[in-house]
Amino acid sequence: MLRRVVTYFIYNTDTKLLTYVRELMKILGIETTGPRINTRQVAVFYSAKRGKHYAASKDFYQLCIPASSGLDFYRKVGFTIKQKRERLENYLKRRHNPPRIFPHTIIHI
Repeated sequence: MLRRVVTYFIYNTDTKLLTYVRELMKILGIETTGPRINTRQVAVFYSAKRGKHYAASKDFYQLCIPASSGLDFYRKVGFTIKQKRERLENYLKRRHNPPRIFPHTIIHI
């Protein structure tokens, strides 16, 4: 069976900001690599979501968080955006033996 490797990416045009985020992740014990260049300023890319082509006005850099650090990222940082949080929770449920209740899950009674 072919296994999909999941990596989480953080994108920004400011390498200083990404370096700062990397240092914060290091303090929290979350493995990261980068920042590395992702899209050059001269590149044209296609957004399938919007159905449009765009020209990059600046260089984009990425910080990578490997799947092996996904659970640590979820527990210590997480997402405030519900859709992203749910996607990460669903992935972690499939990959790990999850705790009974995820710490960022809101239970409505």
